[in-house]
Amino acid sequence: MNWQLKGLPEQKSCRADVGARGPTGPLRAPSAMSCTTAPGKSMVSLQAQVFPLKMETEYTPVSTSVVDELGDSIYGERSGWVFAHIITVRIVTATLFAAAVFSGLAAITGSNHSHSLSSALSCAVCATATVHYLAILMIRNQMLPRLLRSLTEDLQAHTSADPVSGHNVREVFVDSMRYSDWLVTLPLLGFELRMVLTRDDAQGHGSPWLSSTSTVLLLVAVVVSGAIFRFAGSELRPSLPNPAPRGGKHADNAVHQTVGNVGFLIGVAAWIASATAFMFVVVDLWTQAGRRISASDGVADDARFVQWVLASWFIYPATSIIVVVVLITQRVYTSIPYPETLSLFKDVAFGIGDVFAKAILAFYVASNTLNGSATLATTATSHL
Repeated sequence: MNWQLKGLPEQKSCRADVGARGPTGPLRAPSAMSCTTAPGKSMVSLQAQVFPLKMETEYTPVSTSVVDELGDSIYGERSGWVFAHIITVRIVTATLFAAAVFSGLAAITGSNHSHSLSSALSCAVCATATVHYLAILMIRNQMLPRLLRSLTEDLQAHTSADPVSGHNVREVFVDSMRYSDWLVTLPLLGFELRMVLTRDDAQGHGSPWLSSTSTVLLLVAVVVSGAIFRFAGSELRPSLPNPAPRGGKHADNAVHQTVGNVGFLIGVAAWIASATAFMFVVVDLWTQAGRRISASDGVADDARFVQWVLASWFIYPATSIIVVVVLITQRVYTSIPYPETLSLFKDVAFGIGDVFAKAILAFYVASNTLNGSATLATTATSHL
C-alpha cells in the first residue's frame, strides 16, 4: 500500500506492507512502513506487531535538514530573527514597567491632586502596555507552541494551496496584542494630555473644537479603524488567486480575486478613517498647547512637552505607510509568509513609539508630581 504525506516542506512517499488478518479477525498493524525523502534526507521506519500490542517507532536520522525545514515552515526561523525580536521587545517591556512603577509611586506620594491624577493615568497606561508586551514577548519567544501549532495545522488543513505559514499566524497574534493595548492606552493618553493642557487654565485657553469625551471617542475610533485596516484589509497586502490546475481553469479564481479586492477597498477606507480621526485629535491638542505656550503661564513648559509627545505619535502612521509600501511593491501576497525583516521593523518602530508616547511621558509627569510635592513641602517648612 502506498500513500503520500502532505504539508511538509517537500513531498514524502511512504510504503507499508499490511499483514493478513490475525487469528481472531482484526487486521494486523503494518508489519513495515518506511517514509523516504530525497537522497541525503531522513528515513523513518516503523515496526509494529499485532494489535493491541505496543507499537514501537524507530528513527534513523541521516540529516536534520528535514526537521529544520519543518520548524522553519511552521514556526519560522529560530535563529537570529527570534533573538532580535526578543531583545527589542524586552527593552521596551522593561522601560514601560519602570515607567509604570515610577509613576505609580509618584501618584501615591504626590500631594497635588491634579498632578497625582496625571501620574495615576500614566501608571495605568504603562502597566497596560507592559502586560500586552509580555504577551508579545511570549509569542516572539515561541512560548505558545500548542496554540500556534493547532491553529497553523487547522489553517493548513483547510487550504488547498499555499498553506498559511506560522509567520502570518504569529504576526496576527502580535498585532492583535498591539491593537488591544492601543484600544485602552491611546484614549487614556488623549485624556491625560487634555488634562495637562487644561490645568490651571484661568484664562480659558481650552480646546478649540473637542471636549475630553470627544477626544476619547475619536481615539477609540482611530484604533478600531486601524484594526479593520490590519485584519480585514490585511494591511493592503495583494491577494494572489488560487493556481489553476494544469491545462485547466480554476473555478473560484474570480471569487477569490473579488474577495481580495473587497478586502483591499475595506483596508483603504479604514486607513483613511483612522488617519482622519487621528489628525483631527492631534491638530486640536496641538492648537490648545500652542495657546498655553503663547500665554506664558505656568503650564507653558508642559504644553511644549505635550507637543513633543504629539510629534512622537506620528511614528505609528509613518510605520504603517512604510509597511504598506513594502508589502505592495515587494508583492508580499497574503498566501506567503510575512517577511521577517518587516516584522522586526514593526517591533522596533512601534516599540520606539510606545516608549516615547507612554514611558517618557510617564517619567515627565511623575517627575513634575514629585517636584511639586517637594516644593509644597519646602514652602510649608519655611512658614513654620
